[in-house]
Amino acid sequence: DGTYIARQPVESLVSPLASVISTEKDDQMELFEMRRMIEPDLAYLAAERATEEEIAMMEEVLKLQEEKIARGESGTDVDKSFHYIMARAAKNKVILRITDDVIDLLSESREQYLQVEGRPEKSILRHREVLDAIRSRDPERAEKCMLAHLMDIEASLFGTSGRRRTKRGIADQVKERR
Repeated sequence: DGTYIARQPVESLVSPLASVISTEKDDQMELFEMRRMIEPDLAYLAAERATEEEIAMMEEVLKLQEEKIARGESGTDVDKSFHYIMARAAKNKVILRITDDVIDLLSESREQYLQVEGRPEKSILRHREVLDAIRSRDPERAEKCMLAHLMDIEASLFGTSGRRRTKRGIADQVKERR
C-alpha cells in the first residue's frame, strides 16, 4: 500500500564498516588516513557541542597524561581517552560507535609513536591546542589543530606528513552549502 522507511539501528550501519576496518588491521597507514578524514571534523563538532563537563573531563585526562609521562610511562591509555571523550562531545552516535571499534585497532601504533623521544610531550601539547580551541568554541581552529596533531603522529610513525597535505572534510562541505 506504499513505501515505508524502516528505522535501522545504528549498529546495522556500523557493524559492516567495523568488519572491514578489522580486516585491515595491519595497514596502520590507512587507519591514519581514515583518522585524518574523521577526527578533525569531530574536533570541529566538539567545539560547537561539547558540554562544560566534557571539557572538564578532557582537561582531567590531559593532567593524568602529564603525570604518567612525568613518571616515565607512555600514557597510551589516557591518550586514547582524550580522543574518545572528544568524539563523544561531538554528539554523533554513528561516529562514536565507529570510534569505539577503531580505537582499539590503533593501540599498537599509539604505543609505538608514544615511545618516540619527545613524542608524548608533543602529543600533550597538541591535545592542549585542540582542547583550547574546543573550550574557546572555535571549530575551525579545533579542526586545524587536530589535523596538525594527526600529521605529526604520521610523520613520527611513517616518516611522512600524510599522503595528502590538505584535508577537505565534512565541515568544509557544510560551509560550502551555506
